[in-house]
Amino acid sequence: MVKVINSAEFLLNQLGELSYHLTNVPHKDQSYFEKPLQIINEALGFHISVLYKITNVIENDLILEVMTVCNPEHIRPDLVEGTKICLEVDNPRVEFTNEVSAFKNRNVSAINIPGWGCDIVGSIYMPENLGHGYLLAGDFFGNESGVREHEVRVCEIMCNMLSSVLMKTQFEKLASYDGLTSLLNSRAIRVELEKAFQRQKRKTIWLGAVVLADIDFFKKINDNYGHIQGDIEMLPKCCLKDAAHFLQH
Repeated sequence: MVKVINSAEFLLNQLGELSYHLTNVPHKDQSYFEKPLQIINEALGFHISVLYKITNVIENDLILEVMTVCNPEHIRPDLVEGTKICLEVDNPRVEFTNEVSAFKNRNVSAINIPGWGCDIVGSIYMPENLGHGYLLAGDFFGNESGVREHEVRVCEIMCNMLSSVLMKTQFEKLASYDGLTSLLNSRAIRVELEKAFQRQKRKTIWLGAVVLADIDFFKKINDNYGHIQGDIEMLPKCCLKDAAHFLQH
């Protein structure tokens, strides 16, 4: 197989479309990554494009989750959406060399991996308090194994774009939502209440209600475990998250 090589002008146009997509199109969940995965497949000519989420880093272990994979020819059956992959940072499996290298260097890695193994992987960096970030990868199967410099640059630019947009989105979310429960924080609640009151003033009939809820016996949990336990994986945190999930659904 010979990989399709598009002109620099074509790739620049693709990056321009990505910029427009990230800044002007409403996004939810993984829609940020649809265009970059498409560029890896169609514009850069890789057979597979993969989005990994870095779910955790525990000492020397890097835990990835396959969030999205475009694998139309079913060449990599090991890459299935929802699969968790645990890698040793200091001694990764050969086929995941670029994934670990990109994570460690917070950049693009394009080490030649014979056989199975993504040929290019870029790191989408996020501060730890916002999550561990993502990896964007492409794999090509054929006689041509080298990755060109302009492909590395395109991947790097895409990852930088995604990192900036995701961090902006997360900071905006933190300004209005509680980091533990994902419910509106007190400032945002006051803003929403004021909007509701203003809407009701313009109506001839006032209809509305404010509902307050309390978790029974939560004081006993705090007395036993301490208030500071709310920021770690202990019973108080699980209790609050479960209550929030119930309210949201």
